[in-house]
Amino acid sequence: MNTHGIIRALLGINGVVLTGIGVMLISDPHAMFALNGVTLSLDPNLLSELRAPGGALALGGGSVLASAALGLWMRAASGVSALILLGWALGRLVSIAIDGMPDASLLAAFGIELVLGFASVWAMGALADSSALEAGLKPA
Repeated sequence: MNTHGIIRALLGINGVVLTGIGVMLISDPHAMFALNGVTLSLDPNLLSELRAPGGALALGGGSVLASAALGLWMRAASGVSALILLGWALGRLVSIAIDGMPDASLLAAFGIELVLGFASVWAMGALADSSALEAGLKPA
């Protein structure tokens, strides 16, 4: 499999993960959080604050998934993936420092976010290098 094929597969995985989590947050935040042992209240303000980023994740993930399917704007989709996934990982890292160690399932999520996030950073660099080569330029 060539580099573009690997990157398309990575973007496909990222798109499914981001869209899936976004849709779950929008449609049933109680079930989403219950997967990690968190019980939510019925407070409409809390649920609004959880569903709103779910919408952003669903749309961001959908755009990443479309990029993977069409093979277009893959560098931008890699950037979107890196920002979202590494932002999540950063938030978890701050939470560990301030709040303490979460359950194993959330630590696993942290690991997945780091792996997919840094893979997305790699993809951005690989796409920049391949674009430069195609244009007859030397990569920096």
